[in-house]
Amino acid sequence: KIRCTNRDLPLFMPIGRDHGGLTLETRAPVNHIAVVAGPSRPCSAAREGALAWRLLSLLSLNYLSLVDEDAERGALALRELLGLFAQSPDPGLLRQIEGVRSVATRAVVRRHPAPGPIAFGRGLEVQVTVDELSFEGGSAPLLGAVLHHYFSRHVSMNSFVQTVLVSRTRGELKRWHPVSGSRAVL
Repeated sequence: KIRCTNRDLPLFMPIGRDHGGLTLETRAPVNHIAVVAGPSRPCSAAREGALAWRLLSLLSLNYLSLVDEDAERGALALRELLGLFAQSPDPGLLRQIEGVRSVATRAVVRRHPAPGPIAFGRGLEVQVTVDELSFEGGSAPLLGAVLHHYFSRHVSMNSFVQTVLVSRTRGELKRWHPVSGSRAVL
């Protein structure tokens, strides 16, 4: 996959005009096409400074930096990681990142989530505790699903990860099924 951009050219699109200057390549029963709401402003990539080095360090990141003995330090590491991807000054997004209150882990034994004969294996349960009030207008379970996928990419093939999303007020919100790791063992 590649992410590419047309710089700031989309900002020059005609927005809200009757005939928005857009045409179809084929015939269709449509009078006109108009852009109702324009695209968001493009942001330039971080090319220098500490942020660029922190982004580069993601290439060698493993989950061990998040699964500290102390749940608050694990949450701090996860908030820093999420902050690298949230470069927009959106206060709602920053509030959601601050809503991650703790990240606790424990070794568990579960049925290995692989097809074939029944086998049990050791894995890692990651419990992410969030403050739901920080997710107004957002979705804590959606963040949990993204984190579950992220954690599975950093666990070795012979192991698994199970993510549990917990609310400070309502208790357990969601427990994802164990997923085998996808990282090759060297």
